[in-house]
Amino acid sequence: QALPTYDFKRTLAFMLYGGMYQGLALELIYNKWFSALFGENVFLKVCTSQFIMAPLLTLPIAYIMKGLVYGQGFGTSVKGYMNDVTQKGLLLTFWKIWIPIQCIVFGLVPPHLRISFSAAISFAWTILFSRISASEEQ
Repeated sequence: QALPTYDFKRTLAFMLYGGMYQGLALELIYNKWFSALFGENVFLKVCTSQFIMAPLLTLPIAYIMKGLVYGQGFGTSVKGYMNDVTQKGLLLTFWKIWIPIQCIVFGLVPPHLRISFSAAISFAWTILFSRISASEEQ
């Protein structure tokens, strides 16, 4: 059995997603908007992030970024996301990892370290996420 080949496009897609959304956007969302809207309420921050942002923004953006890199249309990217949610349990897997992590992020991690801490955890998540989103291609 041949070894899998390195997929530069997949790496580029996840780098763009990580840098643009997880790095830049989440700094603004988590440390500015969430603080202004929810103060120190960890429960509201986690619920908003996981049950509103994740299914409607966080994960769809990842699929759309990947689709752009691979030359897929918006509709194809969203269809892939919906398939992974309904057929592969993407959201449940996401929540199993990220709800406890975000309780730590918003409850214990100082604001200036939140994005760095999340990025470190996100590295492992991205590997798992890549396997879930790539399984349809094999």
